[in-house]
Amino acid sequence: MSLQSYGPNNIGFWIMGFGLLIMMIGIALIASWTANIFYLVTGWFVLTLGIACLALGLSGYSRWDKPPVPKVRCRHCYMLNYESAIHCRRCGSNMF
Repeated sequence: MSLQSYGPNNIGFWIMGFGLLIMMIGIALIASWTANIFYLVTGWFVLTLGIACLALGLSGYSRWDKPPVPKVRCRHCYMLNYESAIHCRRCGSNMF
């Protein structure tokens, strides 16, 4: 079994990792502002971009943007079905 390095499940981790990297670069620029005053302004801008990338990566794991899964119970066997099928998969009777 080989793991993918990208995909719909872990692209948020790549975005969050990029955001953390950008945040560290921004903090390093802010910390070395005595060498050049423009490092302070550039570091603040880069830190803000890193925080935005981190928040963008985290927003993919929230529950509010996922549609609810319909749950329909069978009348006869009371099995929970995750799709709104007309017939139950276990007993074969009508669910409605």
